[in-house]
Parts: sequence; structure tokens; C-alpha cells
Amino acid sequence: MVDHKHIRQVYDRRRLDAKESLRRREQEIKQAIPEVFMRRRQLRTAMADAARKALSGGESKDFTKDIEKQDRWEQKILKENGYPADYLKNRPVCDACGDTGYVGDGVLTPCRCHRQMVVEALCRASNMANLDRENFAAFDPGRIPDIPVNNTGITQREHLLRIKDQLQAYTEAFPGNDKILLLLFGNTGLGKTFLLNCMGKELLDKGYTVVRVSAFQLAEWFVKAMFNKDNAVSLSTLAQVDVLIIDDLGTEVIRKNSTLELLFNLVNQRIHDGKHIFLSTNLSLAELKQRYFERFTSRLFGNQSLILEFLGKDIRLHNK
Repeated sequence: MVDHKHIRQVYDRRRLDAKESLRRREQEIKQAIPEVFMRRRQLRTAMADAARKALSGGESKDFTKDIEKQDRWEQKILKENGYPADYLKNRPVCDACGDTGYVGDGVLTPCRCHRQMVVEALCRASNMANLDRENFAAFDPGRIPDIPVNNTGITQREHLLRIKDQLQAYTEAFPGNDKILLLLFGNTGLGKTFLLNCMGKELLDKGYTVVRVSAFQLAEWFVKAMFNKDNAVSLSTLAQVDVLIIDDLGTEVIRKNSTLELLFNLVNQRIHDGKHIFLSTNLSLAELKQRYFERFTSRLFGNQSLILEFLGKDIRLHNK
């Protein structure tokens, strides 16, 4: 799914790098403006003395104002000597989490930077390496059977070209599409996965985040997420990418009280948030209704959906 150990190592390295960078800057200022660290030592000594007296029954002292005064003085003296005011401050890559990956008081939640790392890892793990071969530029009408289909009055080639043009126009209009859920259905070998890959390639090139996963693999992720907090973070991130492509809907293993409900929650959340989701299936619409519960199929066939049927003979067998 996602190598969360590697992500933790990235954060560890960031904190170490920030610490080492601060150490080098401190050494530089010790040489250039020794008074800064002389005054720091004096303040630390005064605080330590006060703490010892308080432990012996003496009156405790609040050094908050002294610390703030020292901080203002340091910023002023640094600027006067040509340094940035924050030169002696820690500089994490992410100010929000301090390069820990989590934010919040008490209950910690993944930081935005952490979720972005997960998104990028999911994108890399999406098995989209073949998109150089499967894209709209590589679409070859000559490989499609030029035979009539189902008494429609057009050939399979004409039918698929119409769908291809429709999907290409969809990517050009993205993300301003009225229909945010695409459902491509029809028998195997008719070009559904190929055209989804074409769309994925186009949107990746436009700078959007795209994750593609088979329905079977997604169901396995659901199981892992139930037993591992890190995998749960990865799964929740699927709800946030710009485009989620789920291929071969209907091939996933259905586990009672988990697979279907989690699949519905994922699709439902993305629709609620206005996030695009593309699905393909070899099942007919009637078979989808039989396999899934009504709440899910009502989402698949709702007003927000564009449903396209693929017709004809298996293109791969035809070319063989």
C-alpha cells in the first residue's frame, strides 16, 4: 500500500537536518556576535538559580517576560548585523507540524504535509507506469473491429471513437465537469481500462493527483486499514486525491460488514466533496444492482454520474 516506515524516516531526517542546520548557524553567530550567547547564558543561569531557590522553599519567579525581552533583543541585534531576524530559530520544512507529521493538542491528526506524502506514495504505487503507451495519442482506431454492433446502426469502431472523443472532451473540461462520477461498463476487452488510463495520463500531465487501483486491490487495502493505523491514513487519503480510478469493479472479494460499507463510504464521501471518481466494470447494470446494496447503486446511477456502455467483440482477440 504505502511504505509508512519510509515516511517516518523522511521526517526523522528532516528533524536531524534542521537541528544540524541550526547548530551551524549558532556556531556562526557565536563567532560574529558573541554577546548573543553571553546573554543567553546569563538568562539560563538566573533561571536555574531561581528554580533552586523555589525548590528550597523560596519564592518562584516567572521568566516569561525576560525570555520575550531576550528574543526581541536577539532579533534586533541580528538584523543590525545583516542577519535575518529568525536566523537562530529552528527551521522545519513544515511549520505546522514541526516535521513530526502530526498536528493537534491531545488528539493528534496527520498534518497536511503527511497526507501529501501519502498521496504521492499512492500515486507512485498506482501501477500507472504504462501510461506512456496507454494515452489518447496512442489510440489506434485501426485496431478496433469495424463491424456492426447490436443493431445500433453503427460499427464497434465508430461507437468506441464516439466514447473516446467524449472522454477526451471530459478531461479537457476537468475539473469543471457536471458529472463527477464516470461509470464505464461492458464486457471484457472493449477498451474501458485503456481509456481510463488515457484520462489518467492526461490529468497527470495537467498537474492533478491521480490514483488508480483495482477493485480487488482496494478491498485488500480495506482489510489492512482495519488493523493498522498507518494504512487507515492511506485509505482516508484516497478520499482527497483529485481523481480516484477504480478498475474492474465487481472483482473484489466481498467481506461481510466491511468491503461493501467501506467502498460505499469512499465513493459517497468523494461525491459529497465534489471529488471525481472513475470506475470500470465488466458487469451489466442489472448485475451491479444484484451484487451491491441499493444505497451504493443509487450513487453509481445518480444524477452526478455519466454512464457509458462499451459494446462489441473483445478487441484483443480480434487483433490476435
